[in-house]
Amino acid sequence: MKSDMLVIFYRMFLDGRIMEQQKHGIVVCIYKTDFPTTPTDYEPITWPNTDYRILACIRTNRLRSTLFDMLRPIHYFGVPGTTTFDALTAVREAIAYVELNTAHYALFP
Repeated sequence: MKSDMLVIFYRMFLDGRIMEQQKHGIVVCIYKTDFPTTPTDYEPITWPNTDYRILACIRTNRLRSTLFDMLRPIHYFGVPGTTTFDALTAVREAIAYVELNTAHYALFP
C-alpha cells in the first residue's frame, strides 16, 4: 500500500496531476441541535478524498516548522493560539489609529 500511495503522491505533487476522483469529496450533514427537525438544524461539511487529506497533513506537518518564519505579525488565520477575534481587534485598532491621526486633515478641501 505504501508504494501505491507514493505513486499517487508523486503524481499529485510533482507532476501536478490530480485524478478526477481526487477532486470530489463526500458531503456529510452533522447535527447542530440535539433533535434536528429542519434542514437548518444540520451543518454540511465536506470530507475530501482520503489520499488528498493524507498528503495535506504531510505537507502541513513539513511546512509548520518554517511557516512561522514566513508569517508576519498581521497574519492570524491558521496560526495556533490566535483567533478571529484577534484579527478583528487588530482591524479595529488600525481604524482607530487612522481616524485619530487623520482627523485634522480634510478629505475634500
